[in-house]
Amino acid sequence: MRLAQAGLRGTEGVLSVVQRGIRTGWSNSEEFRPLFEYAKASLSGSHPLEMAGYDSRFSPQSFEHFASSLRSFTAALHDATARKRSQDLVEKALAAYNRICCTKDVPPGQQQDLDSLHRAADAFLEEIAKNRQLFEQVHGARETSFMERSIESMRSDGTGKFYLAQATPGSADAGLYFSKFWDQRDEQGAHNLRWLIEKGYPGRKVMFWAHNVHVMNAYCTPMWKDIHIEPQAGDMKPVGVYMADWLADQIYTIGLTSFNGEEGMTGEDITPVPPAPPSSLEARLHALGKPYLFLNLRAVASNPGHPLHKPQSMRAFIPNNYTVPDITRVFHGIFYIDRLTPATPARVHD
Repeated sequence: MRLAQAGLRGTEGVLSVVQRGIRTGWSNSEEFRPLFEYAKASLSGSHPLEMAGYDSRFSPQSFEHFASSLRSFTAALHDATARKRSQDLVEKALAAYNRICCTKDVPPGQQQDLDSLHRAADAFLEEIAKNRQLFEQVHGARETSFMERSIESMRSDGTGKFYLAQATPGSADAGLYFSKFWDQRDEQGAHNLRWLIEKGYPGRKVMFWAHNVHVMNAYCTPMWKDIHIEPQAGDMKPVGVYMADWLADQIYTIGLTSFNGEEGMTGEDITPVPPAPPSSLEARLHALGKPYLFLNLRAVASNPGHPLHKPQSMRAFIPNNYTVPDITRVFHGIFYIDRLTPATPARVHD
């Protein structure tokens, strides 16, 4: 996303710029364009909207750029001994990551490669900590800290992809390995988001944009079969729980839901979304006859007798409905779209 943010300051079209950091299923849609045109226009005003990524997962194009940036980061060191040690560790980490995630001619997810990735990444992070003055002399404190966070994300992404490679589709352990991948990804995402708030953009308002199951203050069973407010054995812990534990009342979490329609990102199959079940939250909102609605759940949080504190059927993950014990503890607000429509391919603009 740092690539995308830098590109927004130039003259290139917004969609081609943001596709450097956002998968094309989203960023190649016409519905996406107005948001980033707004973001680009805001850069010349007094309240610029700046883009930053939180997720530890690399896309192929972003990892290629990261590898180049990491090599440049170490090559710039003035001290020859520290530079050589750092370059060797970087090459070992990149090679191990590529064997786990990107190599086509050998089975992915080998334990020795995961061990190599962790050893090299940990050693390089120790090298930065030991020689912080040398790195900051060249790159400054913020950039050095950003690269530390990126190296940790590479280690986390490689670990998560290792877990995914262990799961045989349809096997009894597939859910277990997916949960390990999920927990690895969301824990690292929470660390990255906290870094952005505390060090990347201190004193700024932050809008964290992700799927309901990443932002909600609740736990998920493996493969999102159920939602729990209090954690149970084997539950997955989303970023939203980490943030709620840390920020408390300084955070306002919004969940999105719909009554019916169709869903699909650009380039993917369109999937019908059936009408929500009778008596569900979506069905009751649909009965109001409005195309869009916003519910401020925080307004009833202090009223224990309010009906919204009772178990609600809600689509936290479309198209399935879940029984949520108390949605006022999961979300502070609900943005409701009556009919969901799929993304449409971006038009060519002059």
